[in-house]
Amino acid sequence: MVTTEICDRLVRSIGQLPDRNIALLAAALDVFGGLARFKSRATSPIIRTACDEMRNAATGTSESFVAGVLLGVLSVRREQQRAVDVVWSGPTSSVRTSRLTSAAVVELIDQAVFDVLLMSYVMHDEPALASALQRAARRGVTITLVHERPADNPSFHGPAVAFGQVPARRLRWPLDRRPSAASLHAKVLAVDRNVALVGSANVTNSAVVRNLECGVIVRDPAIVADIAEHVEELVRAGDLVREP
Repeated sequence: MVTTEICDRLVRSIGQLPDRNIALLAAALDVFGGLARFKSRATSPIIRTACDEMRNAATGTSESFVAGVLLGVLSVRREQQRAVDVVWSGPTSSVRTSRLTSAAVVELIDQAVFDVLLMSYVMHDEPALASALQRAARRGVTITLVHERPADNPSFHGPAVAFGQVPARRLRWPLDRRPSAASLHAKVLAVDRNVALVGSANVTNSAVVRNLECGVIVRDPAIVADIAEHVEELVRAGDLVREP
């Protein structure tokens, strides 16, 4: 017989796991014996411990029931997330805020199902981010990269190509389509027209490790869709053009 105590124990067992791991666990539980296989492939000791605690907590129930509890937890977490969240890198203060880190950016990209728009003044081939983009591409996610280029901005001295190993649609703002001395200076990550990170940080290791940077995560599909559609309008107008 399923009791409130069993549900409470299951909820506690996944309390330290991020949303993505909970979603993967729930999917694994839809397959007979999925929990054991999931644990055997897990590299994190936290995840393996959570699997053991779940197995103990779920005694007398089915894996499909456990999957339902996990999906319920995930739904509640997402409802509790604020529509707007401020993120910082650099020095901390007494004000509790989310941290702008490489892991946070990678987590957003790992959630992508349909499309990723990444726009920045400068992009460096940060390894963790490159791997996340490659994983997204393998899932069939459409990736659009937009960044500054020396050919379009004589004062720009960054790399002309970013994430060269990632299959992506690459857009540029041509020199003959911009005002004198103008820069492509927007910093945006938009995922599935559902969530976006907009801020001051370039796509560089310095931005999320050393610099004092601020950004805002927006979880409003209407606003994020407008961000993505603005870029598409610029493409249709010829202000942004696709590199061959």
